[in-house]
This record gives sequence, structure tokens and C-alpha cells, in this order.
Amino acid sequence: MKELPHGSGGWLKKKSREYLIKALLYGAAFVFLLLISTPRLPTHIIPPDFDNSVTLFAIVPVVGAYLNLREYIACNRGMEGERRVKQLLDSEFGAGYYIINDVEYVYDEKKNSKANIDHIILGPNGIFVIETKATAGDITYKKDFWYPPFRLSPSKQVGFNRSWVKKTIDEAKALGFTIWVEPIIVFIK
Repeated sequence: MKELPHGSGGWLKKKSREYLIKALLYGAAFVFLLLISTPRLPTHIIPPDFDNSVTLFAIVPVVGAYLNLREYIACNRGMEGERRVKQLLDSEFGAGYYIINDVEYVYDEKKNSKANIDHIILGPNGIFVIETKATAGDITYKKDFWYPPFRLSPSKQVGFNRSWVKKTIDEAKALGFTIWVEPIIVFIK
């Protein structure tokens, strides 16, 4: 399988970096609030009733750091899952197949909202849009309800991505015929 270069990429890496920076900023805010609210430290500020309100307010950065670290870990798990799926695809598909990895696109130009397609495979038997989910444990699915819950339903996500690829091909009039784009969800531990 041959990889086709493209101008996009690194979507999960960018998101991972954003979450790590936010987590570190929340952590720094917590340390700052802790330093100014601890009575035995020289940084302590004495105004009345300041200690309790600052101590309570310190919960906000702790929660923010926790949530952002959780997202950072999820992004890293996703990057590892996508890498493993790419390796599997490379080993299973031979000549005649092409892969495009990590395609970022704008789905709402007014809001500049972006989405990401993990893998697009072009082959003699069609075009496949693959959404990778790196998760452990059992997964239950009924209609568009998934357990454990995902930020966005994987079936909806791969459906949106499939529609975008199909629309892009149709608008480009690259082919003189209608082509089916097959959505696939891959779960990897």
C-alpha cells in the first residue's frame, strides 16, 4: 500500500498539545492559589475571609487540570491506535491500494469548525473511510447510542466523514461515474 502525501495531518497531536498546555496552566493556577492561601508561607495574603474563598476557588483549577489531562491521555491513546491501524493496513493491502492518513477538513465554514478523518483507503474495489477508536473493554451499540459513551457517536462521526469524502469527490467531478464510499469503524485496544 502506498501512502499519499497531503497538506493536512497531526490533528490529534495538535489537540494533545493543547490539552497538555491547558492542564499545565490549570496546575500553575492551583499552585499560585495554594501559595497565596497558605498561612505559614510568606506569600500569604491576609484580607478577611480570603483563606476560605481562595481555598474553595482552588478546586476549579484542580478540576480543569484533571479534565484536560484526561483528554491529553485520550488523544495519546488515539494517536497510538491510529498508528497501529495504519501499520495493520500497510501490512494487509498490497499494490493497487493507496492510503491517506489524518485528513483535517472544515465542515462548517461559517464557524470554521474542523473535523478529522483517520484513514482514507483508495483501492480497486472502492473508497473506504476509516474511523479508529482506541478503547479497552466491551462496547455496546444500539442505533447511535454507544457504551461506553464517546464524545461523538462513532457511527455519526464516520458517517459525516464518509459524506464529506463523497461530496468532495462528486464536486470535483474527478470520476465520470458515481462511486460508493464505505464507512468503517475500527476498535483497537
